[in-house]
Amino acid sequence: MEVVVVRGSIDKALWTLKKKCLREGIFKSLSEHVAALSPGERRRRKHAQHMARMARSRMRQQAAGARRS
Repeated sequence: MEVVVVRGSIDKALWTLKKKCLREGIFKSLSEHVAALSPGERRRRKHAQHMARMARSRMRQQAAGARRS
């Protein structure tokens, strides 16, 4: 549970809460659980996650190779 101390306006507190929720990925996880995904959409998301993992892995390997040289 996130605790936000309100000092001043409510608008500023809501803005702060929204930014914290975005940073932690709360909105993204909520949108994933709102409705069931079709099999095709599930496959596309899984493939996109796989490609992102592979890209991060390649970047780490290139960075490690550059440090060794």
